[in-house]
Amino acid sequence: NKMNGYRIQGITPEGYANLLLQEMGMALIPPIDPYYICTMQHIQIAYEPLDHADAALLRIGSSAEIMLNSNNQYRSRDRFSVAHELGHYYLPGHSDMEYYCTIKEILQYRSSNKKEHEANQFAAELLMPTLWLKNRIKASDISLSLIKKIAEECHTSLTATAIKIIKICRDRVGIAYSENGIIKWTAKSKSFSYELREGQVDERSRVKEFFQTGNFSEEPMQVPLFIWTSSPGLHEFLIEESISMPYLGAVLTVLTVPVDEDDDAWLDEDSW
Repeated sequence: NKMNGYRIQGITPEGYANLLLQEMGMALIPPIDPYYICTMQHIQIAYEPLDHADAALLRIGSSAEIMLNSNNQYRSRDRFSVAHELGHYYLPGHSDMEYYCTIKEILQYRSSNKKEHEANQFAAELLMPTLWLKNRIKASDISLSLIKKIAEECHTSLTATAIKIIKICRDRVGIAYSENGIIKWTAKSKSFSYELREGQVDERSRVKEFFQTGNFSEEPMQVPLFIWTSSPGLHEFLIEESISMPYLGAVLTVLTVPVDEDDDAWLDEDSW
């Protein structure tokens, strides 16, 4: 594990992901293959029926094995899971001999477990390097269709892609993740000035329709601000775009502030 030489104070999990890519001589351009990294680092990958985990890291001598749950029907999640376990392998302070990670920990935006959160930050940067992503979104408005395109380019999930994009974008955009009619968590870009609320999905949102009927339109829709935020703004609106993730019983919602042609605030270079 050559990266031991880089255990430097103050380097973020994202910084360690970039160091690993540089050390491997890999370009910071998706799609980035975490399986190739495992092969080059002599980390075995095995598929096993795991009862209570989606992925696991087992340290064996000076190397390791990553186990993926063979019962998981959604192989598209595996790349992120492998990158997440690589985070546990490389990050300082992640010295346990075994990590068993559930899909909730791997998908959770604000995991209360610091190490799981760091492994997610590492994985997101490994598969979607910030430098590449900033250039990729620079000339585009953030929308659900853009998030879908980038998720396809990076071979990452919509949720992981949306979280990474709003962390670095200058658009006024928020996301909400709902399960079973409850908003489980929200996240927003620096310039999105409203407080997004959690709890019950509002009756007037299309998302409510999904939880009641199992389907809804994914077309963008203008909705009153107060449906998604704790701001009263009776005459203000957001654009709501949602996509269902039936296998998780969940909906991911992208919320954008309509651009006012007279508003120059978004040109503020400091946020970039």
